[in-house]
Amino acid sequence: MKLSSFSGLKFVLWAMLALVVWGISPHTAAAGAPAIVCSEVGLNNAIAAAPVAGTITFTGNCTITLTSQVVINKSITIDVGGFVVIIDGNSSTRVFDVTAGTVVLDRLIVRNGLINPAAGDNDENGANIRNAATLTIRNSAILNGDVSGGDFFDNEGFGGGISTGDGSVLNVVNSTIAGNIAEQGGGAIAVPSGFSATITIANATLINNLERSGLDGGGLSVPSLGAEPIVKNSIIANNISTGFGLRNTLQTITSQGYNISDDDLQGSPTAAGDQFTTLPALNPVSGTGTAVPTNTSPAIDRGNPAGCTDHASAAISTDQRGNARNDLRCDVGAVEFVFADGDTVIKSVAVGTTESFGPTLAQITRNAGGSDPGAISIRKVPQAPGPVQESGEMPVQWRITPAGSSSGLTIDLGLCYTAAELAAAPGASAGTLNQYRFVVAGSPWTLIGADSRPAAANGNTCVIKNGVTQLSWWTLASVVPTAVSVQQLTILYPQLALWVSVAVAGLLSLISGWFILRQRRS
Repeated sequence: MKLSSFSGLKFVLWAMLALVVWGISPHTAAAGAPAIVCSEVGLNNAIAAAPVAGTITFTGNCTITLTSQVVINKSITIDVGGFVVIIDGNSSTRVFDVTAGTVVLDRLIVRNGLINPAAGDNDENGANIRNAATLTIRNSAILNGDVSGGDFFDNEGFGGGISTGDGSVLNVVNSTIAGNIAEQGGGAIAVPSGFSATITIANATLINNLERSGLDGGGLSVPSLGAEPIVKNSIIANNISTGFGLRNTLQTITSQGYNISDDDLQGSPTAAGDQFTTLPALNPVSGTGTAVPTNTSPAIDRGNPAGCTDHASAAISTDQRGNARNDLRCDVGAVEFVFADGDTVIKSVAVGTTESFGPTLAQITRNAGGSDPGAISIRKVPQAPGPVQESGEMPVQWRITPAGSSSGLTIDLGLCYTAAELAAAPGASAGTLNQYRFVVAGSPWTLIGADSRPAAANGNTCVIKNGVTQLSWWTLASVVPTAVSVQQLTILYPQLALWVSVAVAGLLSLISGWFILRQRRS
């Protein structure tokens, strides 16, 4: 039966309207699951309609502003995929109350939850999320919750971001918890007094949270009789306790290594790679709840060298934003510093240590002897060594600059590349690539020594050269690269631009004078 053109038009219009207003759909094993309007009612209906262990997904960007809390009372996953989905308590209600089941919240922004416990409201905690079950938060942001009020002796007023109850399990993975406030303790995460819960924090960032009472931790609050939180590859910093100042936690944690904190986490024993009493050097938290490291951050390439893993020891391959963690090492915290965030990384390298420089895919091992070069800046430039890329040349340069003197310095330099970069270099092959350094005298690009060797690092391939004594411009090539252009030289040597300008101006002046003199003689 053929549709009339009018009927067909109506069908298309209804389909377009559905794409605009539909936001959430409970996925079941059966085909044809109904679409739900992106709204508070739609979210609650989707949770009610989804089967146990089902998944709710979104089909577009969505902001839901609540008038009352959303209760999750069964095993379910809410996964927003690549969309921006915000569940907002509108500073009037708690956002999620997880009462039963095994629940996963993936790539959500949960914000502006508020509770105001009255006297006698026992266990009235958790402004953004209250958990009494098994809850895993992945790739998400928990922001600006406020437990306004609450009596310690009524066991209330805890957990501005998340409160997790007696016997519960909480896993926070690749997520940021920031800007939350609790009256009694645990601006970020709290286990109320007298309770015990299992908490694992992996590649998370807990920053800028506050507790008002001045008696507890601004970030974490866990009773001393309960199990210590397990923390790895995470940043816990600038969490404030009113009256005490910086106090990230009142109790100690169990570190599994590679954490950064700007205090000593109440004397917590350190594990491999921990950087306590160290500022994380992050950018401000964005509107989507991410705090990107600056290019001097000690978080860059300081995660577990064996790879960052979640609470179940599964590999974490992306960050909170969905960017690949594919540098030579993963970063500490929820957000990976990637090339789109900056092409330059600055680090100091101590004698006898190896530092890798984030998305520049360069690494330096500093050997004994020589002067201290200070902070070393490495900028990766996606540019051929000469004006035009020739066969056998990699289209990339590493511009390495020490803050201090490099006199007598000896390093092992690794320059690494991706499969895509090698594919963009016709005539180059992994087995024949060598490091070439730019020098002023002689050939502009010079092979220094002949001890380059390939090595694998987190899916990248590195060409490593021992005994390097000069920090300059470097490139990789299977042939001797062509000379740099005048434009490139003026970047490396700014005074050259002045000399060229003066020379050109002088030449033009001579030509002009010659024409004037010739006209007068004629």
